[in-house]
Amino acid sequence: ITQSTSNYNLVSNPFTAYLNLGDFFQDNATSNLLGQNSIWVWNATNATYDVKTSGNDGDYEIAHGQAFFVEAGTAANTDDNLTFDINDVSHQGTDTFQKSTGTKSSISISITDENSNTRMAKIYFNEEATKGFDNGYDGELFGGASHSFALFSELLEDNGKNYQVQTLPTSLKQSAIIPLGLIVDTDKEIKINAEIENLPLDTFVYLEDKEKGSFTLLNDNGSHNFTTEQALTGKGRFYIHTSAKVLSTVNETLESVNVYKLNNSTLSIKGLSQGKANIKLFNTFGKQLMNTSFYSNGLKHQIYLPQLATGIYVVQLQTEKRQLNKKVVLE
Repeated sequence: ITQSTSNYNLVSNPFTAYLNLGDFFQDNATSNLLGQNSIWVWNATNATYDVKTSGNDGDYEIAHGQAFFVEAGTAANTDDNLTFDINDVSHQGTDTFQKSTGTKSSISISITDENSNTRMAKIYFNEEATKGFDNGYDGELFGGASHSFALFSELLEDNGKNYQVQTLPTSLKQSAIIPLGLIVDTDKEIKINAEIENLPLDTFVYLEDKEKGSFTLLNDNGSHNFTTEQALTGKGRFYIHTSAKVLSTVNETLESVNVYKLNNSTLSIKGLSQGKANIKLFNTFGKQLMNTSFYSNGLKHQIYLPQLATGIYVVQLQTEKRQLNKKVVLE
C-alpha cells in the first residue's frame, strides 16, 4: 500500500475462507503502516461505503474475495506490505459479504429520502473511549469518493473531520449532545430516525432541529420529517441529545399554549394558533401510544386518549414549525 492524494488503497481478502477483522489489524499493527484502524466496505444495498473499526467491529468477518479500502499511513512509503495470515481464517456457515456479531450500546441514526435512499451514522458507548479521536473506535466517513447524500457526526472534541462511526464514554449515555452533519440536495423529502440498542430503559434520545426550533423523541420508531429548502452541506442544524429525563422544549411561539389533563381520558389544548397540528403520546420508556393529527380553530381543542394505565406520560404537540413536550399524570 502507498500514500497518494487520498491515501486510500483498495485491497481484498485473498483466501477462500473468512478472515477476522480483529486479527487483520493485529497482523498489521506496525506503527503508522495504517493511517487508522478502519476499513471501508462497499454496501451494495445502500450504494455507499460502510466503515468498520477494530474496536467496534473486531468480530467482523471479511468474506473470501471481499474487497475493501484501507488508509495508508506514513510508514507505507517504506514498509508497504499488508499481512494476510492464513492462520487467521475460518469457515462460516453462511455465504455473506457483510457479517458481524455482538451487542453493544449504540444509537444508529439514519436518513432516508423520497426514493428510499438511506445513509447511516452510528454512535457507540464504551468505557475505553474519550470525547476526542480514538483510533479503532472512531471511523471517518469514506474520503475516497465524493458524496451527494451523506450523514455523519462531529467528535465532541472536534478535529475537523467527519465520522460515520463515533464512540463516546459510557458516562455520556444519558448526557451527550452530538452534532450531526448532512449532505443533501435541495428540495428533498428527508426522514430521520434511529435504532437504539442496549441503552438504559430510561434513556431518551432526541433529535434537535435548530432551524425549526424543535426536539423530536426518536425512541420507539419516532422520526423527524422535513423538506430541504436549500442544499445541506455540513453541520450546525441537527443534534442528537441523550437524556435520563424528558426534555422541556417550550419554544417561544408556544409559550402561551396550555396542554393539560381534563380527565383520565381527555386532554385539553388552549392557546394554539389556527392551523394543522399533530399530537403524540409516549410512556416513560419512550414507547409511542398515540399519534393523531387535527386542525386547531385557535380557541380550545380536546383530544381523547386511549385506555391507559395509571402513570406518567409525555405529550408531544407538533405544529408546522414548533414543538412542545408536556408531562401529564394519569391517576
